[in-house]
Amino acid sequence: MNWEVAKNWLIAAFLLLDLILGWQIIQSHRETYGYVESYSDLLANTKTVLADHGFILATKVPENQPEIPTFRAEEARPQLEQMWSGIFPGARILKIRHRSVVTSAGSVTLLRTGYWRVEYEPPLVGIKPADVLKTALHGNLYVPDPAPESAAVVTYVEEYQGYPIFDAAITIHRNKKAILSYDQNEIVHITPQGRAKPVISAMDALNSLAESVDNAPIGVDNKILSIQLGYAEKTGVGTLSSSLGRERFWFPVWRVTTEQQVYVINALTGEVDLSS
Repeated sequence: MNWEVAKNWLIAAFLLLDLILGWQIIQSHRETYGYVESYSDLLANTKTVLADHGFILATKVPENQPEIPTFRAEEARPQLEQMWSGIFPGARILKIRHRSVVTSAGSVTLLRTGYWRVEYEPPLVGIKPADVLKTALHGNLYVPDPAPESAAVVTYVEEYQGYPIFDAAITIHRNKKAILSYDQNEIVHITPQGRAKPVISAMDALNSLAESVDNAPIGVDNKILSIQLGYAEKTGVGTLSSSLGRERFWFPVWRVTTEQQVYVINALTGEVDLSS
């Protein structure tokens, strides 16, 4: 027997065995440390957590997690004289007060800075809610609110970089026959602050909601109707150079609309706003 040849074969066999065992170890580590739950598993877990806290998930959960910025802005300060003629084209002025104008087609009233009400007299018959945007101040900036609409109220929201600003809206009031009025607020001079940051997932936001709000003790299930990513305001203390002594910021949020209430969840931290 040629012992030199046999030794070389044994060495080659052991090397091959080492390679096979090493590959198996690498694969085992990848499976152990690289395992990520599937979307369906995560969704099932989230539904369970929600159910334990009295919520029923009755809508699709968004999967997107974009990077979007915080921004600073100001409330619009339109002049009544510049508003009424565009809102009521061809109407006659009947009465002018300090904060309102009454015309032959309705009235415009400034309720506070950046917020006003338009009332139609007589009510508008035979038009769609979207037609109101054609005469509303800067109506082209508003898009349909992604939340479910009701028979009595239709909402359009201002938009920034493709995302709704939930607290800058045109809220149209109607009955079965006509459009009665609308409330509008608008923000201007939008300035992004710092770089865009990735948001938490919608499922993480739902888990935060379940941990913060527990409906189970009252024995009433709260059905979740919609979940959208957008912006909402948070007011902070400003610098001395600020004209009002404070700065106003809008943060990325997940808005969760339920049968009983609307919840706003900070999309960067997961904090649930329980102030409303």
